[in-house]
Parts: sequence; structure tokens; C-alpha cells
Amino acid sequence: AQQRNGGVPVVAVHMLTPYFSDDRSQPNLLPAAPKPQDLVWVDLLKASDAEVQTAEQALKVSLPSLASLREIEHSSRMRWEGDAMVLSLPLPIAATGGKELSPVGFVLRDDVLVTIRVDADKAFDQFVEGLRKGVPADRSPSSIMVGLFEVIVDALADRLEQSGASLDRFADDIFHAETRGGGRRSSKMNNNALRELLRQIGGLGQVLGKLQASLLTAGRIVPFVETGAKQWLKEGAGNRLATVKAD
Repeated sequence: AQQRNGGVPVVAVHMLTPYFSDDRSQPNLLPAAPKPQDLVWVDLLKASDAEVQTAEQALKVSLPSLASLREIEHSSRMRWEGDAMVLSLPLPIAATGGKELSPVGFVLRDDVLVTIRVDADKAFDQFVEGLRKGVPADRSPSSIMVGLFEVIVDALADRLEQSGASLDRFADDIFHAETRGGGRRSSKMNNNALRELLRQIGGLGQVLGKLQASLLTAGRIVPFVETGAKQWLKEGAGNRLATVKAD
């Protein structure tokens, strides 16, 4: 559907949000080609094939399919397509308690960043909130991608801390169950409690496995960006990316 916004033709697109260098955003509205110079980031969330094609035409960029983002080969997760860097980072899905992964695609060019998601991740919402408050101050596409990496790593660290706290609680339940309450419990009660603990530990093992897969991929992606996008990274963004790599 064609609409007009201040005399500028736009295309209505569902679940697509363009962000501009002056803090503006236009949910579901993508400016028609040619791309405005101040358009720095386009976020596609659960977009249809038609919506992806609309973004490709407006930005003059080739975007990866969801099938390609799900590929596990490292060469598929980090590659160049023409003048664009294409990345795929699997992240834990909150709705599954972190037991499943969903890929997030990043397509970085010197003049625009495109993110492709199938799951609404709170880290992105957190980043957008900071963006509206002026963080990061540098609104270049590469700086925005580094900022997304920062909030993603922070979110993964929080989940690791939560997992560690759960393990401590499990250990306390296992080794102090018989002395808690001033007496020993029946073997039947102990068996039931231990059976439930094993179930919870098994679930936590799934969560930790997904976190490990996500962090291992991130650990390979960040150096790839640090080297490949060096010409696009201003000094501040480069230092921030080095910190992300260390984290």
C-alpha cells in the first residue's frame, strides 16, 4: 500500500522498523528508493517473504533467507555478499526458557544495517530504549551493530548468572535436604525430591548447552567483524567491540 509522509512516498510494511540517525523511527513504514542518507538501521521482525523483498528493493541489498540463517556451518554464519557482511547469530528463545535457539541475521553495509529476526528478544528492546536516550552517541550502522552485540552479550551473561544461581540452589537442596527442618525425611520423599531435582537439572543442562552454542558463535563472529569491518568502525566503536570480544 502506498502512503505519503510529508510528501515522501513510503511503503507500508508489517513488522519492519526503520531507524534514522536523528532518533526517528517509522514502524512499518519503509521509505521508497533511493535510500535516505539518514536511514541507518532497518529491523525486520517476523517479516514475510514479500516484506523482505520490499526491503531488498528499497535498500538495494540482498538479504538472507531464514533457511540460510539456520545453517550451522561457520562459513554460512559469517560471509561476504558483495559489499555487505552477512552474519547469523543463534540466540536463546525466552518463550522456551532458553531451551531452543532462534537465528538473528545481521547484514552490514557501510551505509545501513539490516537485522532479521523471527523471535522478539528483550535485548533488542533494551537497545532501542537506549538508542532513544542517545546511547550510543555514534549512530553509524557499524556502531549500532556493536551496540546490539553489547546488549546481547549482557543478556547472555545474565542468563549464565541465573543458571549459576540455580545450580547453587540445587546443590543446597541435595546436600542439606536431610538436615533441614530438624530431622530426616522418608526415603519416599527424598526420592520424589531427587527425581524433581534431576528433571530441573536436565532442563538446566539444555539451557547451558544453548548458551554455549550461542557464545561460541558470538566468539567467532566478533573477531570476524573486528577484522572485516575495520574500515567502517570509528575509534569508539572499535574499542567497544574489543570489550565485547573480551567479555
